[in-house]
Amino acid sequence: MAEPRSILERLVQVALKERIHLKRGENVIVETYPHGMNLATEFVYQARALGAHPMMIVEDEEALFRTVETLKPGAMKAGSHEWAALSKAHAYVFINGPADLPRTWSLGSKWGAAFPSNEEWYERAKRARIRGVRMLYGYASPQRAKAYGLDVEKWRHMMLEAAAVEPETIRATGAALAKKLVKGKQVQITADNGTDLSFRLVGRRPQVDDGSVSAQDLTNGDNMTQAPAGQLWVAPDEKSPEGTIVFDRPSNSFGRFIKGVTLEFRGGRLAASSFEENGEAFQKAFGRAKGDKDRLGMFIFGLNPQVRAEFPQAPMAAGCVSLTLGDNSEIDGKNKTDFTFLVPHASATVKLDGSAIVQDGQLVL
Repeated sequence: MAEPRSILERLVQVALKERIHLKRGENVIVETYPHGMNLATEFVYQARALGAHPMMIVEDEEALFRTVETLKPGAMKAGSHEWAALSKAHAYVFINGPADLPRTWSLGSKWGAAFPSNEEWYERAKRARIRGVRMLYGYASPQRAKAYGLDVEKWRHMMLEAAAVEPETIRATGAALAKKLVKGKQVQITADNGTDLSFRLVGRRPQVDDGSVSAQDLTNGDNMTQAPAGQLWVAPDEKSPEGTIVFDRPSNSFGRFIKGVTLEFRGGRLAASSFEENGEAFQKAFGRAKGDKDRLGMFIFGLNPQVRAEFPQAPMAAGCVSLTLGDNSEIDGKNKTDFTFLVPHASATVKLDGSAIVQDGQLVL
């Protein structure tokens, strides 16, 4: 079903004007998979309406899978013409894919090795100060929806509405919450499902993803954002968690929906874990990881009022709180490991020094 033109226009205009700040005369690359063409063509039109110069790249999905399945590793390596186009670009839009997520699962390590130029691409884009946005709408495909047991049309509509939320809305909520967290000391998370977990904050600076790339972001090397957006991260005292948290939303990690996650902390470390579905994906990744894999990594708040927690983007839903295990070195934390595991809770109550900042899944600011 085609989406109404009005919502496509609104979210694309927000993306171009307020996320990547596209200007007249600038060059923008729009990259998509076939299932994202309706959104990609709107980006091309709206970029031209601004007086910018768009170029579209379409990654044919069947050709991609055939390449990965039958050719030697390295066949997808970028050529000099792609680097030339990137060197002349000022901005970049990527509509995520591929659509057929289950097919990527069947490829195992082949899929992980399919994009040998990824790291170099991001390094070149950062050096060139290219302002980029990933449009997560591309994840809402029929194949992915079937794998997750979701209604694809409802998922797509939610993604479009959430991507149209302006960065300033997220920024204002995030600033108010960050002000509380930087002064707070003790956190307690409770819920009716048996959750009772406490840990400490130590004055580390919260970071807010408002879905835009500012001049300061470019200076900091943060040249890529996403839409929908809307999260606040802070690194807690990694050695402080005590208690149990029973998550009411699945983790979208390691290529699976891991459902019914319960984590128990004793002495600041993960002491026990249990899962209702796909727990083997966690156990496999956790078993081969090294370093601080069993330490609390991040404390995350969702800030986007249009994201709904029944979809994979739950960590961005306003009032949803998430925790991670593992590495947090990129947000001023002390954990160093090759492991990260994120799980959201959409109906918790969070108290900061005894006062509620989230009540039954609703932000209280």
